[in-house]
Amino acid sequence: VVVAGGNNMRDARSAFPGASAGDDAGREASAVAAANDLALSLGFLASRGAKHVLIANMPDLGDTPEAAFLGLQAASSDASERFNAKIPGLLALAISFGIDADMLDMAGLAEDVIEDALINGGATYGITNVALPCAGFVGSAGASCDVSLFSDALHPSARAHLLLGLAALRAVGVPEPGTVVLVVVAVLALRSRRRV
Repeated sequence: VVVAGGNNMRDARSAFPGASAGDDAGREASAVAAANDLALSLGFLASRGAKHVLIANMPDLGDTPEAAFLGLQAASSDASERFNAKIPGLLALAISFGIDADMLDMAGLAEDVIEDALINGGATYGITNVALPCAGFVGSAGASCDVSLFSDALHPSARAHLLLGLAALRAVGVPEPGTVVLVVVAVLALRSRRRV
């Protein structure tokens, strides 16, 4: 699983001394640079014999507590969108290297988790706190990390990592553990019926 570009695009959302980011042109240049770095990594992986790669897109940085704390939601969302627009080209490049490449849609999953929390009270994913870091961090909502999307102002909680891991397994066609158990039970039931 290849996950990249997050730090590049965080830097790109606002200008700081010595940076050429902070505007549309700067964010686009950062997205191109991040994609080029990822392309080099894919070439390296292919040269070392990698055959199967999941390339992750980027969740919307504008939805992070960090972006809200800094007042940079719009610029953060734009930076994420610019990077994610490069993913189809990276998938095509990986395939041209002979890699079986698929996308891990971290952006779509994060969007679904946030929507589920806000509309359904977290009924599907079990996450109800999507705005603040979990208990124990500055700016904490006091919510347990078991029901929080973020462990700190930027990074996913353990619960969110579990959801990402399950999404990665689904992306490569590995059934969730519950599905495996059901298949085993069905096979055993069929075997016992044949013996009767």
